[in-house]
Order: sequence, then structure tokens, then C-alpha cells
Amino acid sequence: MEKLLTPKLSRIVKQRQLDHLHSILAEQERQEVENIVDEEAIASLSEQNSEWTRRRAHKLATAYWNNLKVDDDDDGDRDDQRRNST
Repeated sequence: MEKLLTPKLSRIVKQRQLDHLHSILAEQERQEVENIVDEEAIASLSEQNSEWTRRRAHKLATAYWNNLKVDDDDDGDRDDQRRNST
């Protein structure tokens, strides 16, 4: 799906991926320095970082679904027209 994105949106996605990577690595480094293991902190950070991606995926799926519904409705209309013309 990434190749279906506009160049601007593709850059935004790549930047968000890099930001996510850097934030996870920073948290891991913090934990190493403090000699702690806090998997929940990393999981929470990852969840926060992925919120934008989840919302974007939901919007894309909704748009795709609505487009399929319109196409299906159009196909049904064409089938009705064919039946009525015979």
C-alpha cells in the first residue's frame, strides 16, 4: 500500500517510522542506564506512536469499503437494467 501514497504522505510515513524507532531506542537506552526492565513502558510508547497509523489505516479501510459498496451497488443496478431490458 505504501506505493499508493502521495510522495508527501510517503515522506510523513517514513518520518513517523524513524521517530518511532528513535523513541523506542531512547527508552531502551534509558532503561539500560537506569538498570531497569520496563516492558510495559516500551509497549505503551509503541502504542502511543502507532495511534496515527491506526487512525490512517481505519480511514483507508473505510474509504476502500465504501468504494467497494458503491461498485457493488452499481453492478446491481446494471444487472437490474439488463434484466429489465430483456
